[in-house]
Amino acid sequence: MLLIHIKADKKKIVTVMLAAILLIAGVAVGITKTVRSSHTATPDSAVTEQPAMQFLEESGYHPAQLERQRQITIPPAFNQTYEAYNALQQQAGFNLEPYQGKTAEMLVYTLSGDSPAYAVVLLCEGKVVGGHLTNGEYGSDNLPLLQHGTTG
Repeated sequence: MLLIHIKADKKKIVTVMLAAILLIAGVAVGITKTVRSSHTATPDSAVTEQPAMQFLEESGYHPAQLERQRQITIPPAFNQTYEAYNALQQQAGFNLEPYQGKTAEMLVYTLSGDSPAYAVVLLCEGKVVGGHLTNGEYGSDNLPLLQHGTTG
């Protein structure tokens, strides 16, 4: 059996305990802020999100929740993957070529009662320029947002 004897007065013990409590409280606040920031809409995201929500609703989808939002850059030159993705966009009446090299917002929504489970919407310059439907499984096929080739 190993015994360690530490010589400390009450002031040191209280100081260490207070520091531990502050550390735990700081971590808890940081976790809460992280969780809130990933799930709570801000005024800026609400403005950005509005055209995407309106588009999905007018297209007959039922967006339940914004899961993710991030900025992306549409490549200035398309490789084989982006050529295939743009072909998918063209099936829905979109074309990403005019937006090559531009920054866009990618918004991912959970769809309620719909299959596939997610809608990905691309916004550039405040308007919907593309997107797809997905079941969220890696390697699965994406589907065009619109099956009939019109963009409302």
